[in-house]
Amino acid sequence: MRDVYYRNVPLFGQQRVVDNIVDDLVATAGLKREDFHVCASAKGLVASDCLIVTLTTGDDLPLSSTNGKGYPDLATLQFTRLVADSFPRVPIYALVDADPHGIDILSVYTHGSRANAHSADHAGLGLGPRLRWMGVKATDLWR
Repeated sequence: MRDVYYRNVPLFGQQRVVDNIVDDLVATAGLKREDFHVCASAKGLVASDCLIVTLTTGDDLPLSSTNGKGYPDLATLQFTRLVADSFPRVPIYALVDADPHGIDILSVYTHGSRANAHSADHAGLGLGPRLRWMGVKATDLWR
């Protein structure tokens, strides 16, 4: 989407103008950004040491880490969905802060983004009980 903006900076003025136009087109057409061949730059990180653990059931468990660096972008959500779909019996853990922003980030992973609820791109991962909150919770502070 930055490429669209930089093609005619005087016309758009701000990156947010392009973002709004693309979001409006996607919502109006009832399609996804990828249908328009337009996407935002990914900001998330993926780390993997190619470690695969073979479980006693014979299943292979790949270990990797995805970091959304705060609120996840579309590419990070799509990648996490791909991993979750590829390994349906593997639990997914989320390490977020025990504050309102951390809980909101967790909500974006599970239910999608409120700001882009009109777009199928931003539907949550639908992981339900597979997505487990890892880390300190507010209730842990009172124990």
